[in-house]
Amino acid sequence: MTPEEKQRYYDDFIIKTWHQDTQFKTWVNNLKVLNRKLKKGYDPFHQSCYYITFYELLTEGIGYSEPVPTPPIWGNSPDESTEYLKVVNLALLEIKSDLTDIEFEIIEYKRHFACHIFQDRYEYTIRKNGTLGTDRKGKNLDELRVGIDRTIERHGGDRKFDKYLTEKFYLKIKAIPQIR
Repeated sequence: MTPEEKQRYYDDFIIKTWHQDTQFKTWVNNLKVLNRKLKKGYDPFHQSCYYITFYELLTEGIGYSEPVPTPPIWGNSPDESTEYLKVVNLALLEIKSDLTDIEFEIIEYKRHFACHIFQDRYEYTIRKNGTLGTDRKGKNLDELRVGIDRTIERHGGDRKFDKYLTEKFYLKIKAIPQIR
């Protein structure tokens, strides 16, 4: 690699790091805003946005906010950003641990439903070798469907499940600090 290429890579890394930090903080703040809005009253649009944001923070967000051996190079100070990421990481891990497996599956399903015009990841497929695909991420589709349907039904339907879930995590999400 030439010195110019090394510098371009370094500069790009700095920009990427800053952008990802900004995006992460924006997503955390968006979840907090959606959390407040849904506490005031049910709204299907905000509920869909909630599932998208919630799921992404519980998956990619946890990985992003995991403690790193060296302090990040952004934020008001490295210690402040590192501490913020630790606090958010612990909050997200606690929230995720409070979810049952089927609740997490429902959050993922509702995230997919909100993000994709067609929901085809929960249907049988024909594999390249001609066999019938009856699983999703190693889980049997029939069992997954039954688990999702029964859980939503047990709560009295989709809307009541949405209210249950947002209420279940309202205080934990509210407690996550905001940072600029």
